[in-house]
Amino acid sequence: ETVRNLVRRVHPNLLMVTGDLWPENRDRMAQPRMRYAIREIDALGVPWAYTWGNHDQLTNFKEGHDHFTKAKNSLYRGADSDGNYVINLLSWWQGRRVGQIICLNTHREGVQKEQQEWLRNLAKTDPGPVMRLAFFHIPLKQYNDVWDSGEAIGIIGENPASEKEDGSTLPLLKSMGVKACFCGHDHTNDYSGEFDGVDLVYGRATGAGGYGGSVVPKGGKLITVNCIKEWQTWISLTADGQRWRPKPGERTDKRRK
Repeated sequence: ETVRNLVRRVHPNLLMVTGDLWPENRDRMAQPRMRYAIREIDALGVPWAYTWGNHDQLTNFKEGHDHFTKAKNSLYRGADSDGNYVINLLSWWQGRRVGQIICLNTHREGVQKEQQEWLRNLAKTDPGPVMRLAFFHIPLKQYNDVWDSGEAIGIIGENPASEKEDGSTLPLLKSMGVKACFCGHDHTNDYSGEFDGVDLVYGRATGAGGYGGSVVPKGGKLITVNCIKEWQTWISLTADGQRWRPKPGERTDKRRK
């Protein structure tokens, strides 16, 4: 219902889902819960894409790849590459490519060598130049560093959980022309900051069934992109219509002391 309300309010060109659509494989119900989530998202009637979360577990991942690929409005194209794929952004007046969205499957441990090798192969076969944005579930190590540096603005409610990602992914993404990264995973973090020329942004947690709603109200993030001028900006939204973006220098620490 939250997602339906947000879509009605802002009419997005593209809906990005950064994982954790269902809770593991509890009671062996992962497959029907996955199919339910896909039906509900597809029924919104807007183009959408998906990156895998650590809780999106299945007994048959091939079935999952197939369902995400075949949904009517889905742009998911990760079936043959373990959930890693790209979406090209075309100018409406000329049809030429002006940007690209990189979607990564961070599994349970964050970006690892497998995903980095896929990125290197992409850089070789499609060097650009083109503005790129990256979407994935588990944050990079530098999400912690950018907050500690004092450069980030927004809300921190828990220590960033980059799992086993060691910080070696961001230089690779930067070398490919990635201007901003967007992640999920941590429910009570909603901040962004520039680290070595790349904007690191948390999405706003959405699901009512997950923790954190009393700390940071659940909602979504509206991202506006200008590929020609190579900039992006964002505001966070809640289902009741409130819009929020931190002011310059605004930093709120809600972590338990």
